Amino acid sequence: MSNLNSLTRSFQLRLAQSIPPGYVIGDIYNLDRGVSGSTDKKHLTQSTALGLRQFTAPDVKRCIRQFFIHTIAIYVPNSNRTQRAGILTTASEIQTLFEHIEFDEYKTQVAEIDIVGKQTDSKFYRVDVNINGYFEEIL
Repeated sequence: MSNLNSLTRSFQLRLAQSIPPGYVIGDIYNLDRGVSGSTDKKHLTQSTALGLRQFTAPDVKRCIRQFFIHTIAIYVPNSNRTQRAGILTTASEIQTLFEHIEFDEYKTQVAEIDIVGKQTDSKFYRVDVNINGYFEEIL
């Protein structure tokens, strides 16, 4: 579990240090650290899912590659046309920040933009940036 905590902390710090224009630190919520309070303004929500673990070396030290998906969901109010118009620009900025890079001990591959759209029973419009990557552990 400490690997997951370290991973989420690194991603949260990277986003906070290069926050997209028009957002402030208080607009970032991290689901990995528990449920956040509700908001009625634009915000970013992060969460991480661990995936496949793969043995990458047959020797005694056994290197394991741990894959993950880190999602940054961008929420803007449906009623705010200006913010809805700018949501894909924000998604592209986040995509550029996380795609095909190495930081801390994490290697990212692709960062895909997924237009989720208007949320059912919600006042928000949503676009996700799904960042696929991995890190390696030596046991």
